[in-house]
Amino acid sequence: MTSKAELRTIRAGLAHTRGGVVRTEEELTDLLASWASYPLVVKPFNSAGSDGCRICATPEEARTAFWAIAGQRNLMGEINEGVLVQEFLAGSQYIVNTVSMDGRHLLAELYAERIDRVEGSPVLRHITSRTTPDEHEQELVDYTMSCLDALGFRDGAAHTEVMLTADGPRLVEVNSRLMGPYLSPDAYHCGFGYSSPHLVAERLLRPEDFRNRFDLPYGPAHTLAKVFLRAHRPGVLSSADGLRELRRLPGFHSVARLPQVNDVLRDTQLTTGSCGTAFFVHEDAELIEHSLAVLHEIEDSGTLFQVCEVGG
Repeated sequence: MTSKAELRTIRAGLAHTRGGVVRTEEELTDLLASWASYPLVVKPFNSAGSDGCRICATPEEARTAFWAIAGQRNLMGEINEGVLVQEFLAGSQYIVNTVSMDGRHLLAELYAERIDRVEGSPVLRHITSRTTPDEHEQELVDYTMSCLDALGFRDGAAHTEVMLTADGPRLVEVNSRLMGPYLSPDAYHCGFGYSSPHLVAERLLRPEDFRNRFDLPYGPAHTLAKVFLRAHRPGVLSSADGLRELRRLPGFHSVARLPQVNDVLRDTQLTTGSCGTAFFVHEDAELIEHSLAVLHEIEDSGTLFQVCEVGG
């Protein structure tokens, strides 16, 4: 069954991602019979944090992924009654955060994502804000606004993920909510001069002040990076000595929600912030990119978080 988002983008004449929602193995088999190319993506119809996302290279892998998702409780606390199958999009993935008022959409934040593939699952390592969108990124922003129009989105926050492919932008998903999982405003105000929750409150409490923002160009002065910290493997946290090196990296702003010694770190691939979140803010985007590369080396080497076997 074609998703409602796909149907509406088709009707609006927008380029779209091929996909469908299936609820039974029979529906999955019928959908796969018409699928011409692999890999494809299988994920819960409604969840978050990369929960259950799998990149499948064969029909057999797709069926295995379906049964790992269908009927299970997802991160939203709901039972997965539908599983979304989408074509795999090659390109660079972006986040476009907006706040809308009376059908007009304000670009609040634009981020490029770094996504690694770990054991067949996409793992979001960090997002980095874009201060001045280039020509292709502006096309992606305009495309996102058209998708919001096609979906009938008129008011409030939206967190949209879009892939910039060789054929242009393609919608991955629209979430009618703020971006999570951690929204303490300090780093965002440092990077943008505001936070998305701030904009939502302003739209509701001071609508005329918010309306004036539509006349201002998008262009934050600083680059902000948000890193979903991860341990190199599951286990019991025995030490976090690498945090001292993290805090010394150029552009470091803050860390939040760090795990405590003796905490059990179970799924290190989800982007729920269970291993903490680090923020970097600086006017020099290249400096931040260098710090992020060093940080990921520290994570992957096992020197940021030291873990031991459960019960060990």
